[in-house]
Amino acid sequence: MGITRTRNQIRLEPANQRVRIISAFVNLLKGDIATALSEAERGLALNPNSLIMLENIGYVMTLCGDWKRGPALIRKSIQLNPYYNVTVHYPLWVEWVRQ
Repeated sequence: MGITRTRNQIRLEPANQRVRIISAFVNLLKGDIATALSEAERGLALNPNSLIMLENIGYVMTLCGDWKRGPALIRKSIQLNPYYNVTVHYPLWVEWVRQ
C-alpha cells in the first residue's frame, strides 16, 4: 500500500486501526519517524486491547526508537497471546543489541 493510498484510506476511515498501523510502517520506511510514532499512537488509542495490533504497534514503535513502550507492548502481547507472531522477536533482538 503506497503512501497516497494510505492517506486516502486514513481520510476515508480515520478510526480504522489497521490503516493507522500500515501508515505507521509506511512512514517508518520513508524515514518519517515522528509521523510513524504518531500514527502508532493513534492506532493504539483506537483499540489498546487488540493482541494482534499490540505486537504490530510495539514492532513499529521499537524500530522508531521508542525503546521503552515498544518492547513493553510486544512483551505484553506475547504474555497474553500464546499464538503471537514469532517475528515480534526481531525488534526485541534489535533492542537487546542496542543495549
